[in-house]
Amino acid sequence: IKNSNQNYLISSLLVITLILALIAIFLISRRKQIKIKKEAAELKNQNLMMQIENNNSELAQKTLYIAHIQENRNKVASEIMDLLETSSGDLTNKLKDFIKKIKSDSDNSNTWSEFDEKFNEINSEFSKSLITLYPDLSPMELRVISLLKLKLTTKEIAEIIQRSPRTIENTRKSIRKKMNLDQNQNLTTHILGL
Repeated sequence: IKNSNQNYLISSLLVITLILALIAIFLISRRKQIKIKKEAAELKNQNLMMQIENNNSELAQKTLYIAHIQENRNKVASEIMDLLETSSGDLTNKLKDFIKKIKSDSDNSNTWSEFDEKFNEINSEFSKSLITLYPDLSPMELRVISLLKLKLTTKEIAEIIQRSPRTIENTRKSIRKKMNLDQNQNLTTHILGL
């Protein structure tokens, strides 16, 4: 009886040890799977953030290019107007019509709607939270914020929007006021953090 009790006890201890070993192996395996899934999610998140950053950079470059084209278009129109003052006749009328066409082509409302659409596609969460947090921002302020999100300077924004840098500075002040930012808080940093 004593021997059989010992064998039973030893067998029970072996079964319990085996069960505990299997549980430990399962838990270790599960922990590794969770760690692998977490690392994969982090990698995917990093890739998405890089993709957003690349898309924003591309959007900023295209926007600056469009602004450059519009600026050149306006310069050409001004130069032609200067030439018109010294010429006369049929050529003058043709050139005036041409200038009107240039000016109508530089109406960039369609360009801005394309920009807004692409920006909101790339930064949908940012746009939603911005409108939710600050519903009283004007369309001009939203446009400046979008360009600040693309890390453009005040001068670049002024060229794109075709306003003076002073006007952009005033718009930035208005945005700061509506966002209740202190003087020591950087507007661009705040926007990038949204």
